[in-house]
Amino acid sequence: MTLSQIRSRFLLLIALLVGAPFQYGHAQERDSTISASAMETLVKAHIALTALRSQAQAELAATTAKKPEVQAALREKLTVNTQRLLKAQGFTEAEFARLTRRVGTDDAMRKAFEETLARVSGGKGAG
Repeated sequence: MTLSQIRSRFLLLIALLVGAPFQYGHAQERDSTISASAMETLVKAHIALTALRSQAQAELAATTAKKPEVQAALREKLTVNTQRLLKAQGFTEAEFARLTRRVGTDDAMRKAFEETLARVSGGKGAG
């Protein structure tokens, strides 16, 4: 599996995790364009969410977090922090999920996303 395929699947997973229904984009979504600044904001949100989820996974895996109530609290913390992060980046959950679906299903959008990701992350990728 290529890094591009892994990223695409990860982005689709994000869409599912933020609670948006998974549907492939409509033709009008595919025909609309996204500005370079909006793409950069999307990429920055993706990078921040990747870091947030990595931290949450580490907390969930900790030996001190094995009780069900601790796991539930950590999952709730992740949900709240995800919502805050998206809001701070100027996204609603629905808008972020829609754009994430487009990146996962539209080749041109995915290419623009990956180019922006490489530029913003200094070529290191994120995820």
